Amino acid sequence: MSTITGERALCMLFYKPYTEENVNSLAEYLRKEDLEICYTDEPTEPVLVHSLSITHNPFRYRTYVCKKTLEPTKDNEKTCILNSAQIILLLNTVYLPHDPENSDLYENKVVAMKEIYCTALKYSDELDAKNLNSFMKWCSYRKLDFLQVETKRKIDEVDDKKTTRTRSLYALKDDYLGKDPSKYLNKWPLRYSFVDDVADKINNYLPSYQSYIKKLKEEGYTIIGYIRKSPGKEPDDRRRQLLKTMSLNLKERSLVDVVFASPCSRASDPVQSRDQNQHPLLDQIGELFYKV
Repeated sequence: MSTITGERALCMLFYKPYTEENVNSLAEYLRKEDLEICYTDEPTEPVLVHSLSITHNPFRYRTYVCKKTLEPTKDNEKTCILNSAQIILLLNTVYLPHDPENSDLYENKVVAMKEIYCTALKYSDELDAKNLNSFMKWCSYRKLDFLQVETKRKIDEVDDKKTTRTRSLYALKDDYLGKDPSKYLNKWPLRYSFVDDVADKINNYLPSYQSYIKKLKEEGYTIIGYIRKSPGKEPDDRRRQLLKTMSLNLKERSLVDVVFASPCSRASDPVQSRDQNQHPLLDQIGELFYKV
């Protein structure tokens, strides 16, 4: 996930000071030429490509977080639905325990657990049945990043006899009111939200990734996966089940054609020395794997 905005990256690419005037001027140039700014590996090294190139290969050409223009939505309306793993990624992106030194995207603010809970609910159906207390336990069990910051008690603004536990976090700037006269001619206020854009990118990551893998297969590539389990005390049945789960995940998510498995080796072991002696689990696992 990029940690700079597309507007700043645009000015960086053209060696221009980061001002609204320069952003508007450069954005207009890109629109005329049908170009888009993106990056491949490092967000601080932006490149320009034709818009169709991003459509053709969205996994290779990654777009930046931008201010997403949205029409007003009804209360509690969800803009996209994320699964639990995606919600964790979203919350770890939106609420940081440390200063990212990026005032374009983040601001230091006092955040109550209820605000984080409401953010998660906006993008998830799985959490609808949870109340605030069960959501706190859900976050604690999954060790979300913002829990690294200790809580402090803050006196309630309405009732000074009540206190609320809060954290000082660096939060992704959410939405603010604005208008887009070129599109709506000041008919109604719009929301500009970084959080919605991040949620969309998380939601679309897997389809884009799988589209990229499919294109590689069409070009004749064979997709190979590798899984490994460290030495441990669990019984063979449990180890076999864990290996099968990892293999199926690779097949479903990364569309691998072949999975190589190392049933009992350490991460520090050289690859060529792993499982030199055939492990009995390899014969039991069957067609899911090739041995290493």
